[in-house]
Amino acid sequence: MNMAIPDARFGVIGMIRFTLAMYGRILASCLAVRGARKVFWIWLFLVPVYACFTRLTLLMDRLFFPAYRRVEVKSPIFILGHPRSGTTFLQRLLTQTRDFAAFETWEMAFPALTVRRLITPLVRRLAERGKGVVVEAEIGHQVRLTEIDEDEALFFHLLDTEMITTISPIGFVDRELDRLLFHDQQPHEECAVRFFKDLWKRQLLHTGRPRLISKLPPSALRTKTLLKVFPDARIIYLVRSPLEVISSFLSLHRNGIQRVVGLDRLSEAHKRFFFERKYRVSIRWYTYMHQLIEKHEIPEDQLLEITYDEQIRDLRGTIRKIVDFTGIDISRELQARIDAMCAAPPRYQREHTNYALEEFYLTEERIRSDLKPIFDRYGFR
Repeated sequence: MNMAIPDARFGVIGMIRFTLAMYGRILASCLAVRGARKVFWIWLFLVPVYACFTRLTLLMDRLFFPAYRRVEVKSPIFILGHPRSGTTFLQRLLTQTRDFAAFETWEMAFPALTVRRLITPLVRRLAERGKGVVVEAEIGHQVRLTEIDEDEALFFHLLDTEMITTISPIGFVDRELDRLLFHDQQPHEECAVRFFKDLWKRQLLHTGRPRLISKLPPSALRTKTLLKVFPDARIIYLVRSPLEVISSFLSLHRNGIQRVVGLDRLSEAHKRFFFERKYRVSIRWYTYMHQLIEKHEIPEDQLLEITYDEQIRDLRGTIRKIVDFTGIDISRELQARIDAMCAAPPRYQREHTNYALEEFYLTEERIRSDLKPIFDRYGFR
């Protein structure tokens, strides 16, 4: 693949050009990896129809729900951290009683308020019949239609997220992807984050809640832009040992590929390229946040660092830290649930398989060398 992204200067035009160019790269990757098969035709026909439908319904919101444009996004809380660092656990813990605004999975797929009333009965019916599972727990991260999940998915509407590598073959062949998805370096990125903010205004109106809690692990690479668009944001940065995270993260993708495509259908070169690229992305997520913190580019009063071990060992103390840092009010119902969780012994049982590093052409020594500053800063063994 040798398709260059057009020179996108800034603003809406730059964002449109980026999205269209990324769409072209995805189509090319479909052909390069699997040929003119099902995934290619889905991207060629169904995805553009879905995108047009989404844009049309978002425009209709201006007519039917004009109040959303006057909603203020005050002191949003962003949970960042490498995937598999406990970000999902923390987000679902804090949002389980719906005291704060958050997106359910299906709402991210259909962000326009105009279409919600039509789709809600269908979604609820599917959930009641046990058909609401989008991703099975055996893969590594269960996703349900009606469950709150990672709203990094909102950037999918712009094809401006690492998540495109989980639903298209682009991560198997595109050598420019690392650079293109280093969001803070892209001239159009402020427009992308403002689009993200626009969707959150709708959700705040829809839920009637004054504050939002957003989980955005891959958006570590757009941290500076997030702070520019949301200057009063609070960032909770969860950190876990790379030795635990990277094997779990790559196993998640391996399980997904095996379930959807079948590893035996991919060439050794494609698999090696994919896992090596994912590893480089992991390194960048860690090191970029480390650089921002070391250089004090995130104001100290807007950043709270929490290690995974700390969260597991002292959940009650972790929640107390978060309350003091963010200024959120914990309702009696939520506090009761947190107390019950703290009182009960841990019952987590992994339903998916984690593979050895060698499965991904990696060694412990390489990870320790590549991420030595991370091991040193947080004292990971």
